[in-house]
Amino acid sequence: TPFRRRRQMCVRDGGRAAVGRTSSGDYPVWVGWDILGGLGARALDVFQPSAAFVIHDSGAGEHAARARRSLEDAGIETSVYAVPSGEKNKTLNTAADLYRWLAGKRAERKHLLVAVGGGMVGDLAGFVAATYLRGIPFAQLPTSLLATMAASAGGKVALDLPHGKNLVGPLH
Repeated sequence: TPFRRRRQMCVRDGGRAAVGRTSSGDYPVWVGWDILGGLGARALDVFQPSAAFVIHDSGAGEHAARARRSLEDAGIETSVYAVPSGEKNKTLNTAADLYRWLAGKRAERKHLLVAVGGGMVGDLAGFVAATYLRGIPFAQLPTSLLATMAASAGGKVALDLPHGKNLVGPLH
């Protein structure tokens, strides 16, 4: 069956399910159970970062810790920042807090920003990655089905304003 062939392909290729193709370049998409331990090796292969900054929502702390271990095991210096869960935190104020944190850590364009959690943290971290230093590499590790389907692929990230949801953000 097509599903069985796709599953076999994912297992043979370390969980890679697809390659997203865009006019600005291709990007790999990995899907699978318990593949977080391979994050560090994949990050080195795709981005070659010397440092990584993991941003997670407070509900994804365990996943963020696993991401950090994988990145550090691959020799990538890693810092972690927890954002309170909830859509109410997807704001310019929270983004400004992240900008200050990244500046304090001396984040550079060759470093990697990693979002771990649901759609809110993916939107927030993606917005920050797109705008800090005019863009730094970004990887998203969605931890919910909704985040996987709605926000993790396609290059759209946004913040909310008091006037409405997703009013400020880039498309890439």
